[in-house]
Amino acid sequence: MLIAFTNCQDDDDQLSLSTSQIEVSSEGGEESIEITSNTGWQALFTDNDAASWISLSPLSGNSKNNKVKITFDENKEYEERSAEILFKAGKATQTLRITQKMSEELRLATHTIVCEQKGGKLGLKVYENVDYTIHISKEAQSWIQPIETKTLNEDSIYFQISENTDTLTRKGSIILQANDSEISDTFTVYQQELSLELSSQAIAFFHTKSTKKVYVTSTHTTAEGYPDYIYTFSPTASSWCTIEPSEDKKTLSISVEPNNTDEPRATDIIITASVLKKTLHITQSAKSDEKYYEDKEYIQLQKATKGKGVNIVLMGDGFTKTDLQQGGYYESTMRQSADYFFSIEPYASYRDYFNVYMIAAESEEEGVSNANQGIRVDNKFRSSFGEGTAIDWDYKLCLDYVDCIPELNGQPNILSILILNSNYYAGTTVMSMDGYAVAACPMSREEPPLDFEGLIHHEAGGHGFGFLNDEYVYYETQQLPKGIKEEIKMWHAAGYFQNTDVTNLPTQVIWKDFIGMDKYPAVGFYEGANMYGFGIWRPEEESCMDRNIAYYNAPSRWSIVKRIMQLAGEPFTFDDFVRTDHVQAPPETKSGLLKPVPPLGRPILLTHSLNRKEIKSPVKTKP
Repeated sequence: MLIAFTNCQDDDDQLSLSTSQIEVSSEGGEESIEITSNTGWQALFTDNDAASWISLSPLSGNSKNNKVKITFDENKEYEERSAEILFKAGKATQTLRITQKMSEELRLATHTIVCEQKGGKLGLKVYENVDYTIHISKEAQSWIQPIETKTLNEDSIYFQISENTDTLTRKGSIILQANDSEISDTFTVYQQELSLELSSQAIAFFHTKSTKKVYVTSTHTTAEGYPDYIYTFSPTASSWCTIEPSEDKKTLSISVEPNNTDEPRATDIIITASVLKKTLHITQSAKSDEKYYEDKEYIQLQKATKGKGVNIVLMGDGFTKTDLQQGGYYESTMRQSADYFFSIEPYASYRDYFNVYMIAAESEEEGVSNANQGIRVDNKFRSSFGEGTAIDWDYKLCLDYVDCIPELNGQPNILSILILNSNYYAGTTVMSMDGYAVAACPMSREEPPLDFEGLIHHEAGGHGFGFLNDEYVYYETQQLPKGIKEEIKMWHAAGYFQNTDVTNLPTQVIWKDFIGMDKYPAVGFYEGANMYGFGIWRPEEESCMDRNIAYYNAPSRWSIVKRIMQLAGEPFTFDDFVRTDHVQAPPETKSGLLKPVPPLGRPILLTHSLNRKEIKSPVKTKP
């Protein structure tokens, strides 16, 4: 808007400006005006704030014609600003009015969101003072649709997000592009995948009346955040099997009536969330021909045929009475666990040196507690999933069960493997200075190497028996703290953590005997282990203690074999190991291209003996 300038002066004082108003773009810049006066003049800011973004040169002059250069800073604000400059020549005055345009604005109040699997209406607040066009990224055009157009100023735009029926998370972008400039802003939408998980895939009932629980989790949820699913099963099973969901539908209570017939019976419960279906298989045994292990009853699965015998004890948590049928789920799971333990070198080659026991442990309820999900299960060893992949349980009670085996009562150097009746990916091992260890391993159904077998290799074979350190790097840019460094040195002195070292000096590192050997070209110095990226080294690029792959690096294998032979009471040298070791590093360990795996729970290290007391076995030993 143009405003006419005023001219107040005496007859003798004359002052004029070449313009009375200047309009400036938001970018700022430079303008000039001509001043005509018959006497000396000066320029004054009527507002002190104007001096912060306007500068004049010169600020005064004589009676001749003068040219004044005016410089304007960029206006980064989203509001127009103005100022007045007063020119005085004697009693004559002139006012120059300056207006600077606002900065162009096109921005979103937020820039990312994780939408629920069901989808719904998405509103985005936009701050703008320009016209713009909305674009949807190509991969998201089928599931992100604009449903309302924008209004002026501080407005909101709305989109309809379709349901995600895929089992993978999806990502899309909403781009706001100014029509007449290059400014833009982008909003990223992540949408949850469709998932449906059951705490058990199958439930076995004893012939008597009983109730068991199954926990249901799903990304397909109600407005209250509860799992949203339906279940169906054969009408013919309704006479003996009933299903009762909890109010929040997170739990299904399955009840069966007594089976007084001579035939077992079964039914399938189909649970459906959106388009995803899961089957829960229900079986109930017949009244006749049932033989079950008693709590703390044990059998020997394998007897050592070489040496004094190295002892392993398998037990389970979250297994109920019906699982303890002889030859049934519990026993088959323990036998499978033993096979997994010996499916990797060097254990496969030294299996004949081991005694393997199974001891029955009966829980009141099936499964494992989960503190993060508010799930409480009444299981024998009070196992519970904690933060991340860590597991909490009563490891001293595991020790009491070991002592129920007379030949192992009070003995050191025993590995216990606690199998958790859950498909969760997690793992933690307790190691004590007296050589006793307990490795907690769920029955993970993840893809290898994150599966059940991979957990046995890492937790039981690596930590529990091999006393190996983790080779994960989680804090990629951090140095190993001094306190942890001293702790590792202490455990080194006790024969633990022989696969990592806090030095990379070839003459001092723990695996110095392997350095330079033609048979072990992969052995060297790779910085990063024990969660930290710097200040600690591992001997090979990849191994089970990093990626869970079915491969222990050469120094780890030597540490394992050395302990086997020590406990077996047979002499064995490093040269004997090199002569008999014929394991080749798999291609993955040389490429470094494997994706990172989630770190498992840190080992619990006990520097004291566990003070074991003698416990008499209440159950007769079985052959």
